[in-house]
Amino acid sequence: RLVSALATATFPALGTTAVVAVTLPGALARAEDVLRDELAAIDAACSRFRDDSELSRLNASPGEVIEVSALLAHALAVALGAAAITGGDVDPTVGRAMNELGYDRDFRLVERRGASWIVRVEPAPGWRSVLLDTRTRRVRVPRGVSLDLGATAKALAADRGAAAVTAAIGGAALVGLGGDVATAGRAPDGGWPIRVVEDHRHPEAEGQTVAIRGGGLATSSTTVRRWSA
Repeated sequence: RLVSALATATFPALGTTAVVAVTLPGALARAEDVLRDELAAIDAACSRFRDDSELSRLNASPGEVIEVSALLAHALAVALGAAAITGGDVDPTVGRAMNELGYDRDFRLVERRGASWIVRVEPAPGWRSVLLDTRTRRVRVPRGVSLDLGATAKALAADRGAAAVTAAIGGAALVGLGGDVATAGRAPDGGWPIRVVEDHRHPEAEGQTVAIRGGGLATSSTTVRRWSA
């Protein structure tokens, strides 16, 4: 949560809360419009919960070589890159497992459903099984594999959103999506002050404020996004 007198706008997006902050107060409306457009594009390309998204169509075409948009190809490259640098700890081939655990729809609907299931433990198919040609934007997802870009697409959206806002308004911008924060342009004096608490719904709770001058900040907690069954 941003704690500053900077001009800010907040709205729901991607199953979480989006915030945009700018150093030019008169540009806030334009900044929000740009961010909304950017997030809509990410959602249409990368959502696992929309039947009409590019990712859903890709997951529904196992074994086939599919040409995807530049945006989805970028998101896939980021996801596979994250898998490579973490030794597979962050793996986009966990989509089927997430579905079977009940996370097969927007999170607010998962929380309310209270479904039960039988759990079995098995390895994820593995990110190396996905073939991506970044030059031709052709992708092949093997049979039995379902991709979930949730671990990286939101952070990518924050990065892209901050850059797009800065390019549009000619001033610095911060974009926050849940626990993923990205900045672009010259930071305000003293940096971007961000309040970090266990639950963003209760900003008055115990926590601490940190300031960043560039790049981004990522936080994570099991307090908010969890459910019981």
